[in-house]
Amino acid sequence: MARSLKWNDMWSGVRDKALVPAGARARDWRDWIRQNDPVYAAARRPGAAEKWAASVTLLLIAAVVVFLMLFDWNWLRGPIGRWASAKYDREIALRGDLDVRLFSWTPSVVVNDLKFGGPDWAREADTANVQRIEASVRLRKLFAGQIEMPLLSVTRPDVVLIAAEDGRKSWALEPDKPDTGEGMKLPVIQQLIITDGRIRFDEQRRGLTLDATVTARETANDGDAGFVLDGTGALNDSPLTLRIEGGPFINIRRNRPYNFEAVLSGAGSRLTADGAITRPFDLGRFNATLTLEGQNLADLYLLTGVTLPNTPRYRLAGALSRDERIWTFKDFDGRVGASDLSGDVRVDAAERLRVDADLTSRRLDLDDLLAVLGGRPQTNAAATDTETTVAAPGRLLPDATLQVDRLRTMDGTLKYRAAAVKANDFDVRAVNLGADLKDGVLALNPVSFAFNRGELNARPGSTRRATRPTAMWTSACRAIRWNP
Repeated sequence: MARSLKWNDMWSGVRDKALVPAGARARDWRDWIRQNDPVYAAARRPGAAEKWAASVTLLLIAAVVVFLMLFDWNWLRGPIGRWASAKYDREIALRGDLDVRLFSWTPSVVVNDLKFGGPDWAREADTANVQRIEASVRLRKLFAGQIEMPLLSVTRPDVVLIAAEDGRKSWALEPDKPDTGEGMKLPVIQQLIITDGRIRFDEQRRGLTLDATVTARETANDGDAGFVLDGTGALNDSPLTLRIEGGPFINIRRNRPYNFEAVLSGAGSRLTADGAITRPFDLGRFNATLTLEGQNLADLYLLTGVTLPNTPRYRLAGALSRDERIWTFKDFDGRVGASDLSGDVRVDAAERLRVDADLTSRRLDLDDLLAVLGGRPQTNAAATDTETTVAAPGRLLPDATLQVDRLRTMDGTLKYRAAAVKANDFDVRAVNLGADLKDGVLALNPVSFAFNRGELNARPGSTRRATRPTAMWTSACRAIRWNP
């Protein structure tokens, strides 16, 4: 009985304390601080020491504010330029006035006449010269660890990008850092203005040059896009054109896709993309509908860096997407020569390129396949028939000269199946091909042809290292002969 009464008393005390209003508890806590906290007591009844400390603090704050208001930021141009030049091993100079406005919820900076020189091996051309840059940041976001720019205005930027034959890039600030293939990530820019911009690009390995103008307007007038990059150049001495259009960068949001259109023509090929950057300012992710057309798929190497086989004239369309270093061309469909072609291609643009392709044809014109293996195709205007001249008559597979230097730069796999074959002299009814390329070694498996009265299969497991242009095909071409 005594224990029960004791328990009830304890529970009653806890219950009564819990039922005390929060305001009453706060007042109790305030009263306790007033009676016991020495800091509070000193603030309420400051002595001489406290008054001197407060006065000195206020004077220091006022002095810093006045100093920053009257400070000539041009005094820092030299130290900033010398520090940046030493850090990035190139000449960087702020040659015009530097103006900084700190006392605002959106602090801003204006840089005039900025020079950003090239590295030691490309001193003949500055990487960038900019007449004027004005940028502001949102202070509240900055305190939260985020960068949000209400305004970025660039006037007369002249940018020169050089990629040497050995892979060095003039714009790489950390050249020793491995290239992961990931896209550029920019801070959120609510208003981007580019006036009279120019970009020149020189990719020496592929003989690619481009000279483009760049503008970005706040509003689109008379149907003109807010962002336009329009350039011409050359690719192995053949004409090259590029045009990219997008909407204005006004009140753009990170969670709202940014639509764009792009057309690239050169090397006998034309690429048209209509898509969107899924998260603006993250250039490593976008989706687009891509259309490819041209005389030979192999020519796309000069535009994309991906090694593709020789083909007749082609036209393909499908869904292109990028997720950092992974590019996919999915569910594409179209024609290559007189044959239909569909499938998926996945490209991993890591330090060593990898391409995986899964392709099918409902009806194959065998002459188109012989073109892939080294024949010289000629497709009629209606794309209903291809005639291929074979350099090695009497063989089902011709001797093929391959671009071995290109194959050494990538790995990958290929699967190709043709469910039916157009009537042909060899009476081939179906085709099944596979290839695995790794570290310059090509394995062909399977190599299978179905005929009206049987099948022909190459010996599986055979590999050839890519040492000479014809080395990988020689054994297969000699092993498979047709004797009518």
